[in-house]
Formats: sequence, structure tokens, C-alpha cells
Amino acid sequence: HWDDPGGVHSFCDPALTAAANRLPALLDELLRVDADVLCLQEVDAVFWETFWRPQLELAGYAGAYARKVGEQSQEGCAVVVRRSRFDIVEARSVLPMKRLARRLCNC
Repeated sequence: HWDDPGGVHSFCDPALTAAANRLPALLDELLRVDADVLCLQEVDAVFWETFWRPQLELAGYAGAYARKVGEQSQEGCAVVVRRSRFDIVEARSVLPMKRLARRLCNC
């Protein structure tokens, strides 16, 4: 677990790493950039549905999320675009390069 002794968050004040505090702070930072395209990685699937997607839609963005393929992870990547600048015509997931290379060379 991230907050366990020696974990990634173990050296940070828990008040800063708690999702209830961390996610709104990250959202504020992203919105301050005022970008037309945002690419997010290591996005938790539950947080995408309950926080990121709804908040970004309220801010005028639309996007797609894809979970990591073939892993026991609950994380993935999201690409969102400002709706006033772009229309999403199609969204699809692709295999990561390592897996694609293995599949192509049969190794």
C-alpha cells in the first residue's frame, strides 16, 4: 500500500496525499494550465469515473480513458480535449509497444 512505511507516500503528510485533498489540487493545477489537450497517466479507474471525468466535463473537456492492458492494475491513461476546440470522432485503445512487438515477432 502506498501509505505503508517505506511506501511512496510514507514520507509525505497524509493530509497532502489523501485523495480528497490531492485530486482537487491536481485538477486546479491542470485547469490553470488552460490547455486544449490533456494527457493523464496512472489514473485510477474509480477516480476517473467518480472525479476526473465529471470534473473535466464541467470544465468543458471531453475525453477517453483506457485501463492498462493485461495487468492486475486499476490504473490507466486518459486523453481529454477542450470541446470548444475539438470533436472526438473516435477513441480506441492500442497495445503498448512492448506487447505489440512481442506479438509481431512471436517472441
